[in-house]
Amino acid sequence: MKAQPAEQDLLAIALETLETKLIPSLSGTDRYNALMIANALGIVGREISDGGDAELLSGRILGAAYGENRGRDFSDLAEDIRAGQLDGREDIADLILSLARTRCQLSNPKAAAAYTS
Repeated sequence: MKAQPAEQDLLAIALETLETKLIPSLSGTDRYNALMIANALGIVGREISDGGDAELLSGRILGAAYGENRGRDFSDLAEDIRAGQLDGREDIADLILSLARTRCQLSNPKAAAAYTS
């Protein structure tokens, strides 16, 4: 039985085919739409290879802010930050910054590289 390529490999093949074979032959709206699809495939591929770091960081942020109170979410966190209830919590600020960097790396690695010097 022939080994099947992993999800990451399938996405890489699809993305390479799109970028090298299809996009160069397109123009106008079709080219724009194909570029958006290529971008989305790239993001999904990076999220798969990320191994869930962004989700882990999200959980760590909520855990640091609320402990075991699992009914809270990021809208609660934002409200509490605006109300000043988490002022002085550098641990939470550092985790939020790490999450923002991780998400930027996933969605736009070129832009993220500009801030990693």
